[in-house]
Formats: sequence, structure tokens, C-alpha cells
Amino acid sequence: MSTIGGHELTLPPTFQFGTTNKTPSFLSKFPLGKIPAFEGSDGFLLTESNAIALYLADTAPNPGKRDHLLGATPQERALVQQWLWFSFLHLETALTTLCVWRYGDGQFAKYDAVAEGKAEGDLKRWLEYLDGAIKDVAGKGVWLAGTEKPSIADLAVCGQLYSGFLIYVDAEMRKGYPVLVEYFNRLLEEVPEIKELYDLDGKWVEVRKQPDAASAV
Repeated sequence: MSTIGGHELTLPPTFQFGTTNKTPSFLSKFPLGKIPAFEGSDGFLLTESNAIALYLADTAPNPGKRDHLLGATPQERALVQQWLWFSFLHLETALTTLCVWRYGDGQFAKYDAVAEGKAEGDLKRWLEYLDGAIKDVAGKGVWLAGTEKPSIADLAVCGQLYSGFLIYVDAEMRKGYPVLVEYFNRLLEEVPEIKELYDLDGKWVEVRKQPDAASAV
């Protein structure tokens, strides 16, 4: 987002997740210790990924980028918000349950059969809904929010699809969602600034990790 909008962001070179964000100096600025967190050159402090994304798009140094990131009309801006919250409340919630315990050998979470079953059903519902929406806008020659170029709605959805394709949505499951795979790849080609970040070349999960007795709650 920052690169696309023309911002230059820096990450403290000594930052360590789980350590730095629990220090008194960090908590004095961001009391909840949540990541991501943003501090502007003017001292402006902000948390929550959607809020940060919207702020960076709204303050893009390149004015031409603002409208295509946020939407140029009230309808486009409303759709951007719709897909941002869909991504956060639905895709991210389901994929967090399905992906986190599979990542880091149980370091960050443990497998829970009940939660897994619910998240599997939820994810299927969300992907089918997203699949239908992409088919609809593709037929109109626009992106998710009705914009001629990808908006931050597409970037948010892309980030969630990346996590899914990397860890959970394996080769067999992807056969059911060719439109989503094509959309993801098309977005990377359309927005070269994010291709390096989300490039899955050689990283697509072929067979998702299955639970074993040691990983279960």
C-alpha cells in the first residue's frame, strides 16, 4: 500500500514481534501492543490494518493514486469499505483459524477440531461468495469495487488469498476456484509493486498439513 501510494515507510531494524511490541516504549504509544502500528513523521499514531491502509491511501503523495485506491465516486468508496470489512471480518477470521496452527509447528496456536470444522465451512462460503463477485465484475471490465484499476479492496482480499494459497487452500481445493486463482495472478501482474510481496512462485501449498495427536488441543 505504501509503495503504491508513493509513501516511504520504514520498519525499525531491531523490531521483533512478540518482544518489541511488549516494551514500555512501544506500549506508551500503542497501549494494546497490537501489530500493525503506524507512527507518522508528525507523530500521528494509528493502529488497525484497515485504518492504516485507508490513511495511507488518503494521504498518497501522488494525487492520481488516491481515487483509484479509495474509489472516485460515493458508490466506489462504499464498495471499497464493504470489501475491506469482508476481508477482515470473514476471510481473515476463517483463515486465521485454519492457517495459524499449521504455521510455525504449533508455536502460535494449537489445532482445535471444533474451530477447524466451523472455519472450513465458513471459508467455503466466503470463497464462493467472492468467486461470484469476481465473475460479476470481470464481466463488466472492472475490479471488486467497480474501479477501473485495483483499489485497496483488491489489495486486502489479495493479502488474505495469499495466506490461504500459501498454507491451506491446496491444489485439490484450488481446482474448485479457478476464477480466484486467475484473479490473484492477474492482480499481481496489474500491480507490480506487490508482486514481490505476494509472489507464490514455487510456494503454492500442494497438500495442506493435517493435524496429528501432538498438535491437537
